[in-house]
Amino acid sequence: MYEGDNTQEESNASLPDDGYRLANYAEEKGLQVPLLLDYGVDYEYNTKSVRMPYYLPDGTIQCTRYRGANKRFWWKTKGTYSGKPTLYGLWRLEEYDDKFINLVEGESDTHSLWHMDLPGVGLPGASMWDDDKFAKYLERFKTIYVWQEQDQGGTTLVNSLKDSSLKDKIRIVNAHHLDTEGDGFKDINELWQAAPSLYQPYAAGPKEFALEQVGTALYNSVPIVDIVAEENNQELQEAWELCGDLARKPDIMRELLNVMNRYYLVGEDQNASIVF
Repeated sequence: MYEGDNTQEESNASLPDDGYRLANYAEEKGLQVPLLLDYGVDYEYNTKSVRMPYYLPDGTIQCTRYRGANKRFWWKTKGTYSGKPTLYGLWRLEEYDDKFINLVEGESDTHSLWHMDLPGVGLPGASMWDDDKFAKYLERFKTIYVWQEQDQGGTTLVNSLKDSSLKDKIRIVNAHHLDTEGDGFKDINELWQAAPSLYQPYAAGPKEFALEQVGTALYNSVPIVDIVAEENNQELQEAWELCGDLARKPDIMRELLNVMNRYYLVGEDQNASIVF
């Protein structure tokens, strides 16, 4: 913990009954209160909510996200409830070697990675990637595994990274195909929560099972540059299907003039030739 953190013990009997406690968050996400406290997550009495500070690499708080009852969220920075958050988990980057880093959406997915002792940072929202501000923190890693959630937000995140300065290092991962008995895992936290009921007898335990599944997902990840190339090829194929017949004509200009004449666009042959 960093100096100045005001960690509240969840067992304190004075906690209000109508608040959203740290134990509520831990139970909802399948996480452990002692570890959450180690991450700087705590309960704030005056807002009756769970407080999640966004520390910068030097340990100072850039902003704080609050999670209240009924899935309410809000931000606080410099004394006001607003702000433009950075990546979650920056203060832990110095703990990791340069081999790889996981980028996920949100704090609970980040906490799930940390529960598995995996390196990771969280993007506060799928549409909040800012290459100018965030890329500098991740550029030293050889591989950046981006976990894509199976919704519009996941698509938005991947699209925002296609032109990133980090694109040659980015590989897209998803946990959806790992759930062979259900509808697929939405994200890394769903995988983490499901591990206790899914791990096989031969596995040492749910954590080891979750790590095995994560390893499979990382192995099956796809470079984002390959995704972009495939999309470009698909666009070219679709365009060719639309214009292939015309492109095969020996005199495309003559075909254009014939169409213009059919629609009585007379006297525009020279302009058409210039545009063509």
